[in-house]
Amino acid sequence: MKNKKQGTMLERRNNQGYLYLLPWIIGFLIFQLYPIAMSLYYSFTDYSFGSQYDFVGLANYLQIFTKDREVKNS
Repeated sequence: MKNKKQGTMLERRNNQGYLYLLPWIIGFLIFQLYPIAMSLYYSFTDYSFGSQYDFVGLANYLQIFTKDREVKNS
């Protein structure tokens, strides 16, 4: 009976640790992971201000590495 009580106490302490980590995890998702994911998504689209996003796939990367002289010279 005593071991069961100690087990639940340890589980509460573990859950409390996750609760303390939750603000950091939320901040990481909002301020780090979301911008990285959206940058990756936008890199596969063609967007002109005021128009909709057009998915172009790897065309942006092909243009940069084959036709853009500034990238070749750098």
